[in-house]
Parts: sequence; C-alpha cells; structure tokens
Amino acid sequence: LLTAEKVLLEQTLHGSVQMLTDVLAMADPAAFGRATRLKQLAGDLSDALGLDGRWQHEGAAMFSQLGSVILPTATVTKLHNGEALSDAEKRQVDELPAVTEQLVANIPRLDDVRRDLVYQDKHFDGSGKPADDVKEEDIPAGARILRLVLDYDTLEEGGDGSDEIFDKLRGRSGVYDPAYVEALADLQMQNDASDGEVRTVRVDDLRVSMTFVGDCVSNSGRLLVARGQEITPSVLARIRNFHDNEGIQEPLRVRAAKLEADPDVEEAIG
Repeated sequence: LLTAEKVLLEQTLHGSVQMLTDVLAMADPAAFGRATRLKQLAGDLSDALGLDGRWQHEGAAMFSQLGSVILPTATVTKLHNGEALSDAEKRQVDELPAVTEQLVANIPRLDDVRRDLVYQDKHFDGSGKPADDVKEEDIPAGARILRLVLDYDTLEEGGDGSDEIFDKLRGRSGVYDPAYVEALADLQMQNDASDGEVRTVRVDDLRVSMTFVGDCVSNSGRLLVARGQEITPSVLARIRNFHDNEGIQEPLRVRAAKLEADPDVEEAIG
C-alpha cells in the first residue's frame, strides 16, 4: 500500500508539473517553451547516465524557468533568440534561480528538486553559487545536469552547431562534470542519427505527437509555440484557433517521430 501510494504521488506530482508547464508554455511560449526542451534533455541525460529519479531531474528542469515571470518581455525574447543581454538584464537573469527556488518552496515533498535548483549555478570545481565547500560529485546530480543542459540550450539558441557547442562546453574548464558533457555529446549524436524525419507542413497537416523544429508564429508576429515543443491536443487546438482567426505563418517545420496520431484524440479535438 505504501509503495502504491508513493507511485501515485509521484505520478500525480509529475502530471501536475507537466500540466503547469503546458499551460505556461501556451501563455508565454518564449519563456516557458524552453522548459519543454530542458525537460527532455535532462530526462534523457539522466537515463543515459543510469541515474535514478528521472522525474526529479525533469521536474527541476521544468521548474527552472518559473522565475522568468519576473523578466520583462523584451528580455525573455532576447533569451529565446539567443541575443546578447545588457548588464542590467544579466543581473535580472542571475536572480532567476533564487526566485524559482522560492516558488517551489511552496510545494511539499520537493526537497530534492529544490536542492537541484539551489545548486544549479554551482561549478564542478566548487566555484559559483552557493559559496560553500560542496564540489564535484557532492554537487547533486540533478544540479549538474541542469547547469549543463541550460548552457547547451543557450548555445543552441545562439545558432551554434553541435560540434561548436561541445567545443565550447569542453573549453569551460571546471564548470561542468566532464563525464556528463561526454554523455550529453554521445546522446545528441545518437539523437541526430535516430530522430524522425523533419517535414515541412501546413497547419492542416499537423498531428498530435509531432515536435516543432522551428517556432510556430502567427501572421501578426506573435510566437505561439516555441521550437522543441511536442504537439499535444491542447497545443493543436490553440494553433488551429489562431489559424482560423488571424492565420499562421506557413509552412511549419516539424519532426514526425510518430507518423500516425490517435484517431480518438483527433476526433476529440475536432
């Protein structure tokens, strides 16, 4: 009974986090669309490293973007586009981990996730924040994953290719766990070889389970769905509504890892 209750709690918590992220990603795609990419990277890297608690590492990655609610829209857009930030904007971004940790503190049973968030700016050699004696393997695994995938995503947003990204990550001596960097490099190489076909489609061709390779933008220039987000029934309904009202910039670039959608889901969303 205790085991069943624990499983149910984890499933409920994970589902609630996913729902929160999906809603926020639709309300502010530039700020929270990134959470979807980070979640996938963190979860896959956790599995590749053979670590327990994938849901915890995914949760920390998704929660890491909650602090973005304090940022001006222009700053969020710059982050999304990989543009350079002013000194003032950098200071604002540096405050995000503390804001996020305070928000998560209101949710019970997330002590491990909070610890990951507290130590996400800690470098592998012990430098960085918080300023204590924790270093190397004593830094929580989830925090080491989060530091790495955050910087990977930032470099990718800036337009760097895979080889350039990992050259830069390896060149930042003492910042990341070297074993984690190599695991992520191997993982991305495998993903590049096994990812589904990238297609150029129109709105009517979109299906649940496809993943956006590029941003989905309305004809008025409004970002609707950020790249890397998987199409769920709610996301597809949102896109179709905008397409009917103000139009969507077509064609769209998607990855169709799953070629066929569930007909029951398709019927439900009309």
